[in-house]
Amino acid sequence: MKQNFPLPPEAAALAARLSGRQRECLILVRNGLTSKEIGRLLSLAPSTVDNHLNAATERLGCSSRAIAAQILEMAEQFGDQSHIGNETKTSSNESEHSGDMTAHPRPRRSYFLPPFGGSPNEETAARRITHIGLIAIAATMAFAAITITVAGVIELFSSIFRKHP
Repeated sequence: MKQNFPLPPEAAALAARLSGRQRECLILVRNGLTSKEIGRLLSLAPSTVDNHLNAATERLGCSSRAIAAQILEMAEQFGDQSHIGNETKTSSNESEHSGDMTAHPRPRRSYFLPPFGGSPNEETAARRITHIGLIAIAATMAFAAITITVAGVIELFSSIFRKHP
């Protein structure tokens, strides 16, 4: 089924009908996140995210969340372009949306590694390798301590049972 995209002014009018949470979810869909990943970021159940996305696709009159995200992107670009040349509108628009997720969208998801969440690792490679080595040493020491403890408990019980036939 072919989807007809609205013209930018129509997309802006449609996007104005979206709730804040629907916009957030569509922005994260546009950045390549799944419902589960969006739920983790927004502290929502994946089914709640799906409800927001379904409502957004219905309000935008499109057939999928990906198309809805594209329509929202078109509406945002049209909104940004309509303020060119008007300095007072641009400065007020920037101050209104300085904390908005559209100002600094998350990078698209990597398809080489699974999503882990959290903030990006800013450490150098040498420092990361050092931390991995320290974790490996600590894990080895913990395993050795557990093994020695279990061996001691087994020895203790075996000596008790040898004395009492």
